[in-house]
Amino acid sequence: KAEDLLTQITLQGAEERRKALEVSYNRQIEDLKKRLQTEKDLTTKAREAVNAQIVALETLKERKLAELDSKAVMEEVSRAQKRIEMKLATVKKESDEYYQLQLTRLANEQALAEEAARQEEVAEEEKQQNLLLIRQKYGALTDALLEEQTNERIRKQQEAIKSEYETKILETELGNGADGENPEIEKLRLEMEEKQ
Repeated sequence: KAEDLLTQITLQGAEERRKALEVSYNRQIEDLKKRLQTEKDLTTKAREAVNAQIVALETLKERKLAELDSKAVMEEVSRAQKRIEMKLATVKKESDEYYQLQLTRLANEQALAEEAARQEEVAEEEKQQNLLLIRQKYGALTDALLEEQTNERIRKQQEAIKSEYETKILETELGNGADGENPEIEKLRLEMEEKQ
């Protein structure tokens, strides 16, 4: 509940910052447009300069808004990441929930890394190469985690099978006396070894 409230407050703050930024740039742009309308004695060169300022301000406004949106997304992913880390601390390693949270954590880390790479001021080709490397890294980490999960499931299944057969062997020994020469016990031991 506290996390939801914090998220709501943060989102409201981000929206207010966005609106303030828009208002600021829109006022500057409107002032320049009014200048074009009211100052009739401007030379062609001066009009072109004012128009260039308007275009530059609009471009700058869009870039700043995109940066603000990107920052808000990164903050939200970061908060989600912290919530997952807290849950991971309380969940047993062997559980399916553990692996699902780990996969989600990796996906969030990848999203943060990709967003950071997109924000870098580098050539587009280098940016794409960085994104590819990030995807490969997190793909390998995800594959390793899925393999670990599969191995853990197999280990648990083997333990369950072994326990089942050990119980049957013990029941058979108790029912027939523990002389160790019972063919039924040997048959169960062989089945248990085959299943593993």
